[in-house]
Amino acid sequence: MRSMRDVAPLLVALTLAACGDGELPLEPVTGDDLLLLTQSEDLVWFPLVQYRGSVVVDEAGCMRLDLEAPDNATIVWPSGTTVWMRGETRILRNEFGREMLDIGERGRFSGGDAAALEELTDLTSEEREDVRDRCPGPYWLVTDGTVRRDPG
Repeated sequence: MRSMRDVAPLLVALTLAACGDGELPLEPVTGDDLLLLTQSEDLVWFPLVQYRGSVVVDEAGCMRLDLEAPDNATIVWPSGTTVWMRGETRILRNEFGREMLDIGERGRFSGGDAAALEELTDLTSEEREDVRDRCPGPYWLVTDGTVRRDPG
């Protein structure tokens, strides 16, 4: 016969599972064709330009502003940004793990244009060339702490 000490961890696990909110678990994105560009350091200047709209992924896997060319800039997210999956939804999270925005969802964030990737990311020169070929500029640098969902 098992003691309460042996059964207690199982009861706690079952209780936590039963109290869940029914959402699918978050899982890190692995082996995805999505290209996540992040800044090597967060911007020290705070651009006053605000984008309101969706983040879209093009055929090459580049995240872009949902605007007509040439304004559909490739997005360079703040350092520490990661992409996670919940079911079929790709979710951007900040360096602290807070969900910022679902890819494809309407959002708003401040930032500004950058003509080139030099000194903005931790990419090697070879990686920068690959990114330029795959996701040509212009580039939009997102200001840290400004990403919000925009319901309408």
